[in-house]
Amino acid sequence: MFRPKFGIEFAMPEYPLPDLIEMAKSVLNLFDFEQIWVTDNIQFRSSFVVLAAMALKLNCALGTAVTIPYPRNPLDMVSSFATLSELVEDRELTIGIGPGGHFYKTIGERIKPAATVRETVKITRALLNGEEVEFKDYPILSAYFHLKEEAKVKMAFTAQKGLPIYIAVGGPQMLKVAGELGDGVIYNMLTPVGSNVGIEKGLFKEAVEMMEDARKKSGFARKFRRIYLVHISVSSDVEKAKYFAKRNVCYAVAETPDSWLAKIGIDPNHVEAVRTAFRKGLGMDGAAKATTDEMIEALAISGTPEQCTEKLARILKHIQGYDQIILDIATVGSEMPKALKLLATEVLPFLI
Repeated sequence: MFRPKFGIEFAMPEYPLPDLIEMAKSVLNLFDFEQIWVTDNIQFRSSFVVLAAMALKLNCALGTAVTIPYPRNPLDMVSSFATLSELVEDRELTIGIGPGGHFYKTIGERIKPAATVRETVKITRALLNGEEVEFKDYPILSAYFHLKEEAKVKMAFTAQKGLPIYIAVGGPQMLKVAGELGDGVIYNMLTPVGSNVGIEKGLFKEAVEMMEDARKKSGFARKFRRIYLVHISVSSDVEKAKYFAKRNVCYAVAETPDSWLAKIGIDPNHVEAVRTAFRKGLGMDGAAKATTDEMIEALAISGTPEQCTEKLARILKHIQGYDQIILDIATVGSEMPKALKLLATEVLPFLI
C-alpha cells in the first residue's frame, strides 16, 4: 500500500517570524511532516531569513516552494542557499524554483520564463559546485541583471552539501526544463494540467509523460524526485473553507490563458470577472468574491476534515509512488492554527 510522505508550505505574511517558528514547532509535534517549504515572495518576510531561523530551531528538511529568478540576482541567490547549507547539517535543503506568476508580471518584466529558469538552474548548479562561470553563457540573465558578458566569477566558498534543484511546472516548456535539468519536479494543483479536473481528464498523465520523455532524452543520470503540491482549505465551516480557497485560487485563474482553463471546463466569462476585480484594484478579497465554486472545485481542495480527506484520497490514487505531497494551507489570519490542527489530526492520519 502506498503510504505518502507529506510536506507543508508556509506562506503566512501576517505572522511575525517568532510566531511562524512556534506554529511550525506545533504542527511538527502533531504530525510527522517530512519537510517544511517556504514561499519566496518578496512581499513577504525574507524566505532566506525564515529558512535560517527554521534551520536553527526545527529538525526537518527545508526548501523553497518556490524561489523566482526575476527579483534575485543569481549570485545573491546562490550565496544565500550556500550559506543556508551550513545550518541544515544532515537535513535536506531543497531549491524549489519556478517562473513565478501574476505578481511578477505586474511589478516588472517576466521575460522568457522557461529559458530564464533554464539559465538560472544551470548557473546555480555550477556556482554551488564551486565552478567558475562566464556570464556570456547566460545571455538572458546577463541582460536582465546588467552583468558584463565578458566577466567570469566563482564563489569564494562552496555549499556544505549538494543541494537538489526541483523545478515547478505548468506548461510544456517548463515540463521539458524539469525533465532535462531538474533533480526533481513539482507539479501544482493550481495549474490546469495538475488540477483535479486535469487529473480526471488525463491532462496530468500527458504532462507527466512529456516530462519523463524529456528526462530520458537528456541522458542526465541522477536521483530524481516527484512532488505534487496541493492547495487545501480545511474548516469545520464549509463556507469559510470555500472563501479561503477562493482567495488562493483567484490569482491562478487570473493569470492562466483562457484556452488552458477551457480544457478543464472553466467558463471564460467567469474568469473575466476575476481579472476585472484585479484591474479595478479590488485586491484579493474582491477577486475572491468573483471566483466561483466551479473554480475551486477544479483547482483546490476545500471543505470539512471529512470532505478534505475524501478529496485528497482521490488525488493520491493518481500519484502512487510520488516522493512527497506538499500541502499549501489556503487559510489566513487567526484561522490558520485551527486549520493546521484539523489537517494534522483529522485529515492526514486517515491517509497513511
